[in-house]
This record gives sequence, C-alpha cells and structure tokens, in this order.
Amino acid sequence: MSANVLALPIVLPLFTGALLLLMPTPTLRTIIAAVSTAITLTISCVIASIVFSGEVLSLQMSAWPAPYGITV
Repeated sequence: MSANVLALPIVLPLFTGALLLLMPTPTLRTIIAAVSTAITLTISCVIASIVFSGEVLSLQMSAWPAPYGITV
C-alpha cells in the first residue's frame, strides 16, 4: 500500500471542515461530518492494521530533509 494513505487522516478532516462552512442547512452539515468521520476512522483502522502487521510507513510531507521537513 502506498505511504500516501498516511496523509488522508490529516487532509480529509481539513477539507471537510472547509466544506462544512459552505453547507446551508444543519442537517446536511451533520450528515457530511458523520460520513467524513466514518471514512477517517476506516482509513485510520486500515493504517493501524498495516502497522500492527509489522510494516513501517513513513511519508515526507515536503521535499525538505528530515530535520526541517515534517515526517508522518
């Protein structure tokens, strides 16, 4: 599995929060927030199962080396 999946639990809630600002009704906001939370939980469980199986995942968030860049 690609290490890019590590960015999804960070990026998905960020975009969902921005999307929720544009939703007109509270019911729609609640549905979108619940779906986003379920997807984030599922992705996090998949990442946890991969890590618990012994694989080491890491992702450099930019092209900067480790002391300066953010490693996930």
